[in-house]
Amino acid sequence: MCSIDLLIRNTRENSLKYWLLSILLTGIVQFALGQELHFSDKNAVAIPWVTVVNTNQNLKLISNKNGVVSTSQFKDGDRLIALAFGYNTDTLVYSSGLSTWTLQVKNHQLGEAVVTAQYDSIDSRKSLNKVRVIDGTEMAARGAITLDDVLKNEINFRVGNDFVLGSSLSIQGVGGEGVLIMVDGVPVVGRLDGNIDLSQINVSQVERVEIVEGPLSVNYGSNAIGGTINIITKAPKTNSKAVSIDTYTESTGHFNGSANVELGWKKQSVKLGFGRNYFDGWTEGDDPFYHQRSNIADSSRAQTWNPKTQYFGDFKFRQIVDKGFIELFGSYFDEEIINRGTPRGVYGETAFDDYYRTRRIDGGLRGQKEFSRDWNGRVVFGYNKFIRNKDTYLTDLTGVESELSADPGLIDTSEVSAYMSRGSMIKQWNPTIQAEFGYDLRFEKATGKRIGADDEIGDYALFATATWKIHPLVSVKPGIRKSYNTRYDAPWVPSLNALYTPFENIQVRASYAMGFRAPSIKELDFDFVDINHNIQGNEDLEAETSQNLALSVKSTAAKFGWELTGYYNDIENLITLAQISGTEYSYVNIGQRRTTGANASITSSVKWADVKLSFATNGVQNKLSNGDFSPLTFSPEVAFQTSVKLFDTGCTLHAYYKYNGKRKSIFIGEDETLSEQYVDAFSNLDLSVSRKLWKDKVYLLVGAKNIFDVTSLNSTVSGGAHQGGGEFLVANGISYFATLKFNFNL
Repeated sequence: MCSIDLLIRNTRENSLKYWLLSILLTGIVQFALGQELHFSDKNAVAIPWVTVVNTNQNLKLISNKNGVVSTSQFKDGDRLIALAFGYNTDTLVYSSGLSTWTLQVKNHQLGEAVVTAQYDSIDSRKSLNKVRVIDGTEMAARGAITLDDVLKNEINFRVGNDFVLGSSLSIQGVGGEGVLIMVDGVPVVGRLDGNIDLSQINVSQVERVEIVEGPLSVNYGSNAIGGTINIITKAPKTNSKAVSIDTYTESTGHFNGSANVELGWKKQSVKLGFGRNYFDGWTEGDDPFYHQRSNIADSSRAQTWNPKTQYFGDFKFRQIVDKGFIELFGSYFDEEIINRGTPRGVYGETAFDDYYRTRRIDGGLRGQKEFSRDWNGRVVFGYNKFIRNKDTYLTDLTGVESELSADPGLIDTSEVSAYMSRGSMIKQWNPTIQAEFGYDLRFEKATGKRIGADDEIGDYALFATATWKIHPLVSVKPGIRKSYNTRYDAPWVPSLNALYTPFENIQVRASYAMGFRAPSIKELDFDFVDINHNIQGNEDLEAETSQNLALSVKSTAAKFGWELTGYYNDIENLITLAQISGTEYSYVNIGQRRTTGANASITSSVKWADVKLSFATNGVQNKLSNGDFSPLTFSPEVAFQTSVKLFDTGCTLHAYYKYNGKRKSIFIGEDETLSEQYVDAFSNLDLSVSRKLWKDKVYLLVGAKNIFDVTSLNSTVSGGAHQGGGEFLVANGISYFATLKFNFNL
């Protein structure tokens, strides 16, 4: 700039020279502008990767990420066609004075934005991974309080319940350690009997839930063998000041409340949230409006569903930096479950009461920045601590006084501490190739009476993926991951995804992915020996591995859509408990499981209603203790959901129905050998009506859950150490609920 100013000042001494120089500079600028064509929308926002077809010269060009394409090969009079995803196709005749081309957004419903396994937030229709999204609006309509409420009516999902261990989940026939659950990309730790308790994950501050069925081990490592659930929480907004309050009451004894405060300035924003969930317990036979009395001294004090109290809080602080952000986050969770025992003694004057307390402390730092036009980076550091206490008290029912049991076998504390960091750099090589290079570090330490001394495990991995648009209609995404683990030999993990869009609203996805599941610290170091048990861990365990194939075809038309999906999953080195000698049992790699299935869905959206109907069949085949495969048994599922606007009342009717067919699962029996159980079929129906009030500042929802009043199911064997009598818990009877949400901008 200084040299240009000096040149201009010198030319001012001669008006003729100045006049000639001005003409020359103007010509240069006009020539330069003539060499570039800029694509933008009506708001002057650049549109990236526009395909430009020159029909006169049979020439095709693609604009860069800033919506710019060179026109050096164009001639006046050439007929050009512009094609961009999400915009109307446009045609014009080129002239040398053309520098800007404005495209119009298509008038149809846009797809959801997803981030799981992506380089950046992207329209779900462009994702090479098949990602299912349940947004906050949908969760509110379901009256969802915790994650199990969100997932119980989803196709290909089975939610189980235990009155002590909480809610468990299986996806496409794979559950327990094979399902990875994350909050904003940070894995949730603290598994009980291999499962993360879904009822401990509150969704009051959740923006959406993203689900990928099948392995995502290249991106997220161990446990992402059957499926990945990424819970995306609400981020604080700049230039915003708001307060929200949620209340929830259910006739079976649920009383919940939460509040959230958001303060945002130009570059800083903060969000604080806290709440309490309370449940007074429920017993088979209680009417929908029964509430448990306190200080009960008879047999009714022992309940099928135990009383539970949860307290939770979280915060986020975000600082906007040049082309990026830095975010500090943290949360705290405290739960107490009371398992009251039946009266004992000659006169029934005492009882043993178990108190289970769980605490979760999570925190970390994440950041994202654009370093240049072609390089972007992101990183997250996370810390998780899980503490589980079990205390047994001998309660005097005559005076309702308790004292801690003197039996050390009835008292236990287990802790898990986990540190993680994941970071990556994303490179845009050219308009058709984008790549990601990253690392994933995890360190976990566990203590507990049945684990012995402090035990720890470290997993340190590098991974890389690339998206290559090999044709305007075809993209592929290969990936590879290699880990070093301190306790076992970690395998190389490859994956390959492909997306084919033969028509505007049709996406065909095919994928191959290898998954792996690391042995847990319990499986490596468990030490449980008493008069009835002798179960030992195995330090020589290998990781479970899986081979997964999937194919899906989806139509995303606004008013009528459909989807067909099929999958096959073969898990080897399944870690199971087996008899070693005499009464001694240990975890070994002898199991194998195959799951296969298909599902279809139809969606329709019109002005007054949204409808979705889904069908699925999931088959499971297990290798039993004798080395033989069980027959492949399929379990059908049917799901229906709709939201219908009720004329001009401003009310919306919501219905959620799911049929869960008879299913087979694998479990460890009382003799500690690998066996199978069959659980009967059942149906669930939830109905509700919602209405927005006071200029959308208030949201009211009333309804009924579990209308068919299904409480437990028969199974061919015991459902687990905490479920006897051949029953499998489903829900605590039919109930009626109301939720009221307030949202105010300050």
